[in-house]
Amino acid sequence: MWTVDPEDVAEGDRIFESHAAWMTGHSREGDTALLSYKIAKGPELSNPVDPNSEPTGNTIFVLNEIYEAPAGVAEHWRLAVESWQDLPASARAHVVNHQPPMWTFPQRCSCASGVSTAPHRPQRVVLCPANIQLSPTAM
Repeated sequence: MWTVDPEDVAEGDRIFESHAAWMTGHSREGDTALLSYKIAKGPELSNPVDPNSEPTGNTIFVLNEIYEAPAGVAEHWRLAVESWQDLPASARAHVVNHQPPMWTFPQRCSCASGVSTAPHRPQRVVLCPANIQLSPTAM
């Protein structure tokens, strides 16, 4: 989740559009499979738990990527370093607040779809590769 100032929204839009286009090359099979990819964008509210509170003027971008297994996250970062042309721009983009990335891996079960989040607890993994520095002012 990234919170950006009003003057940085257009650059955020550009970076996330670039990222979405780049993500189309990700595997959809095996341990590295990308199962779900979503970007949400909306106003930051003065009280995040009250949808009727006043907007702050900032914009929040939320990126959600779900992979078959942790191998998908490692492959994602390997590919990003090798081939996503806007990775440097995403690292330079000024943000007011950045929450570290978190990936959820669904557990296999015997349900009809083969993947279920209930009654299982998904594994939560936070990864930031050593060669990419993520911080509140540099992402």
